[in-house]
Amino acid sequence: MTRIIIKLAGLEGVSYERWPVTFGIPFADGALEHGAPVRLCDAAGVALPIQTQCLATWHPDRRFVKWLLIDTQVDATGGAEPELYLEYPVKGSPPAPTPAVMVSEDDGLVRVDTGALRLDLRPARAHEARVPNSNPFERLAVRAADGWRDLLCDTAPPYLYIKDQHGRTYDSCRAGPPPQVTIEERGPLRASVRIDGHHAMERGPRMCPYTLRIHLFAGLADLRVFHTFVFDQEPDDVELSAVGMVWPLEFGSSPRTALGGEQQVYTSDRGDALQIVQRDDRHYDATRDDRVLGEGGKAGGWASLNGDRAGAIAAVRYWWQEYPKGLAVDRDSIDVQVWPQSHAHHMAFTTPYKEHAILFGASKANPSRDEDEIRRLIAERPTAPLNLKSLNPGNLKEAAWVEAVLEKHAQGRVMSYNDTGVDDGAGAAKTTEVHLRLSPTGVTDEQARALAACVREPLVAVADPSHVCSTGALGHFYPRGDPRFAQIDKDIDDVFDRVVVEPVEPCRLYGMWRYGNLVCAHSNPTGWVYLLYRERDPSKALRYVGPFHNEAADLIMAAWHQFARTGLRDHLLIAERYARCVADVGFIHAHPSHPEHVGLMHYHSAHQWSGGPSPSHSIVSGILTDYYFTGNRRLLDVATEAADHVIDTQEPSGIVSCRNGYMYREFAGPMSILMDVYQATWEQRYADTASRSLNWLLRTVPAPGRFPYTILTRGDRGDEAFVQPPGWPEACYGNNFQIYDAALRLFASEPLRELILTEAEYWAWQAPMDTLAYQCTTVCYGYAMTGDVNFAAYAWHIVSTNFHDVAEEIRNREMMDFQGIWFSGYIPPLLRIVADAMTKDPDGFAAAADRWRERRRTMPDRERVPSPLSVEPVSAGVVSTAPLPDATHRV
Repeated sequence: MTRIIIKLAGLEGVSYERWPVTFGIPFADGALEHGAPVRLCDAAGVALPIQTQCLATWHPDRRFVKWLLIDTQVDATGGAEPELYLEYPVKGSPPAPTPAVMVSEDDGLVRVDTGALRLDLRPARAHEARVPNSNPFERLAVRAADGWRDLLCDTAPPYLYIKDQHGRTYDSCRAGPPPQVTIEERGPLRASVRIDGHHAMERGPRMCPYTLRIHLFAGLADLRVFHTFVFDQEPDDVELSAVGMVWPLEFGSSPRTALGGEQQVYTSDRGDALQIVQRDDRHYDATRDDRVLGEGGKAGGWASLNGDRAGAIAAVRYWWQEYPKGLAVDRDSIDVQVWPQSHAHHMAFTTPYKEHAILFGASKANPSRDEDEIRRLIAERPTAPLNLKSLNPGNLKEAAWVEAVLEKHAQGRVMSYNDTGVDDGAGAAKTTEVHLRLSPTGVTDEQARALAACVREPLVAVADPSHVCSTGALGHFYPRGDPRFAQIDKDIDDVFDRVVVEPVEPCRLYGMWRYGNLVCAHSNPTGWVYLLYRERDPSKALRYVGPFHNEAADLIMAAWHQFARTGLRDHLLIAERYARCVADVGFIHAHPSHPEHVGLMHYHSAHQWSGGPSPSHSIVSGILTDYYFTGNRRLLDVATEAADHVIDTQEPSGIVSCRNGYMYREFAGPMSILMDVYQATWEQRYADTASRSLNWLLRTVPAPGRFPYTILTRGDRGDEAFVQPPGWPEACYGNNFQIYDAALRLFASEPLRELILTEAEYWAWQAPMDTLAYQCTTVCYGYAMTGDVNFAAYAWHIVSTNFHDVAEEIRNREMMDFQGIWFSGYIPPLLRIVADAMTKDPDGFAAAADRWRERRRTMPDRERVPSPLSVEPVSAGVVSTAPLPDATHRV
């Protein structure tokens, strides 16, 4: 029997009582058969009730589990990190929870009964025939000593609302088509229902689709609600003045209302209307009947309502971090304000970048350093934004000069050190997590505070990193903690802390659309300006720098890699926030005029929406990894949108369409999306297009190991290849590691293996010795194929020399690269093969590494050649999509 350590981690000082915990854990291929039982027990060996769900299998036959989702409920104190143990294989079933969640569907009614709470929902078809509105809520009842108490108001159901800039209200219950109700998950410990609909006016159009996911838990009168809305209007025509959801509740007489401030509680024993609004990350105000009650910094993010029949608490996760947020409560309802109407500004989906920006200098390599010329260009176009990236300061002295010139000549102008596109926020989404707890005996302020603390800082379960990394579910990967690599572990952690963790608080990287995203690193000056101001004036350090979204290297995946190697709760939450911010805000989920953009992500730019749709950067490995580790289905939705875009826009020949763009990543990125979503769903249509595309792509390779720099699909059927000459792997910015792992397992062919092995040889023997590029992880596949210790020797050189030197510079504030998070993604794979070679033959590996290094010293690095980007692509003719020799398709 195998036993896996599971640590429970919460915030120190927070008490978690019967707290629902959901977590994903990977298994090696062949280790756990689909459907085989597992056992979760505590330190005393007592088995806990659990619920399991297979999220992914290793192969389309669905025989062996790759990712298993586990639900349980535990008591824990934050900071203690008690251990649980997952055991397999075992016989028998886990103990059943008492009571267990019961889900039923009868006569069109969906009922979820937790033993403490009942929720009745009526899906669309049955609903249309019974009532004239689009409200799916029929009953919400809590169990009391004398039986069930219905809490919904007879005259008003729970509803979502949106108001536009003219004050017109669109809601979820008065008009529009009836929503769809789906049971997404059911089990003894947790059930989840999904409600999909639109906001609409009573007599007018509908707008902004929504998804409401409600999770219910055994024995608890709790609703964990994920509220997602999508802006599907024209940004220049529509702004939103309010977004939220109202829970009208019938609690009887003697009403009492309360709101949680920073230290104090604002209350009314008469049920007066109270409201609290978090204006930004450091300021809130509270009112009673529109009269000011008080103000403070970071409010508690909770509201409560009591009567003589029942009580309720509503708590919002990331309350102040995702400002503005509001809570309003009166004797009849709780209003969760995703965007409060009393906020100073409307929710706008435009950006300040409405015209193309002013560029300074002939090129990035030749930026202007003439103050008079800069002043003249600024004056010539008084409304244009300024592209400061084109000034390209390359050290602290140059950054200080550029900033001084801007202070003198560009006060009040829109400007950025990043790229400056002109797209907008049509199709952006936002998900807000809210926890609602009901009680038949009323709730106290202390209970509300305690629940809000658990919601803000949830308890998480973390599998032993050694197990996670050994399964192969994350590819070649190595955990932190091997004493042989103590310095490299420190290097990775220090870089992660500097580029990801450190800037958030001093630079106030908060807000509804921003929180969780990384600093946009697609510009050398961003690091120098940050270093210039980080200590003396952090408010200026990133004022002209936008959020990142993602890269072809998949920095979201790098964040999950950091968690996988450390197992730290903070790293889990960072990866989760990053994935979810980009999935909602960065991707386009609807579009009033360009439906072909749905499923694409905005390119990293000066603003979260100013960059245009980018096929190569819309990759979803990291987004799906959030789904696998947490079970959050919103991430699967977004990944599927991305894959469906690739399918919907494919060429008539059945391959990925790539008619524009440059660098072969524009073709390879969408192909990796198909492979990832195929493994998550095993839907054949994703496999068909992916395999044809891979066969076509491999036939464009002019020499083993070197793709053309750019590959375009042309011709009537899209199977005519237009190519530029091949570029060196480190210059092509390909999605190699996203492609190779899945391609070798699902679509293996002899040309694919030859390509990978030859590219690995290039890295080991031809790449310049000082090159530090994520594409070098190809040597991991070369080592796995051949066992050649020279690949491990090269990997050791990269991690112990090249990477260490860069980490030292970042640690000592000698330079700053916000893209440095990617080291968390590609240094551990190299460590995996180094560790293997060291373990097999410690002395032999040391000697082999010395021999490799000495031989490389005698071999001149290849000459650095310019990028072939300027060469016009030429036709390589029509290329076949047929299977390649020795293909072992498992689809």
